[in-house]
Amino acid sequence: MTNFLINQHALAYYCKVNNYRWLFDNLGKGIVYYISTNKNFAQLLQIPNSVIAIDEFGLYAPSSQHWTLPPEAYNAIANNRKNLQHIIYAAQYPSQIHSSINQILTDVIYCEGKTVWDSKLRNERLIFKDTHAFDFAQFEVWFRDPKLRKNPIKVMVLGKKHWKGPLSAMDNLSFMLYDSFSLLERQDDRMSFESF
Repeated sequence: MTNFLINQHALAYYCKVNNYRWLFDNLGKGIVYYISTNKNFAQLLQIPNSVIAIDEFGLYAPSSQHWTLPPEAYNAIANNRKNLQHIIYAAQYPSQIHSSINQILTDVIYCEGKTVWDSKLRNERLIFKDTHAFDFAQFEVWFRDPKLRKNPIKVMVLGKKHWKGPLSAMDNLSFMLYDSFSLLERQDDRMSFESF
C-alpha cells in the first residue's frame, strides 16, 4: 500500500529482474493499493497484514506540529507488529519526524549523494549514492556527531550495510517505479488518467 502512484509495468519488471517471485506472481491480483493523501491517515494504518510505504512522512507526523497527528495514528504506529504491518516511510531529514515515532524505529536507511543539474528533468539528477543502513540506536550516535560521520571506519562499524558509488542499473530501475518529482496532492488527478 502506498500514498504515491506506482508504475505497475516497471514494478513487474523490477520484481522479475530481482527474482521476487511471490510479488511478481501476485501483482495481477490487485495486491498493490494506492491510498490518496487526502484520506484519513489513521485509517491508512488500520489495514492489517500489509506493507505500507509512505512518502513525505513529515506531512503526516511533523515534529513541529505533533498535535496534528490523531491519537489513533500514534496507536496504529505503535501496534504495527501486532497488526502484522511493516511501515516504511521516507522523509527529507530525520528531525522532520516527531521524536516519539522515531523512537519505535527498528531500522534507518540514510541516503545522500552527489547531484548535477539535468536540463531534461529540469531538476537535480542523482549521479553518486552514499547510503547506510543502521539500527536506530547506532543511527542516533552516528547522526549526532558530525566528526564521526566523516570517519569512514567508524561509519562502517556503526552501520549494518553500506552502498556507495555511482548509480547502478538496479538504482535506475527503482527510479522508474514512481515519479519522485510529482506532488502527492496531485496524484489523485493522475489516478483518473492512469489505469492502476
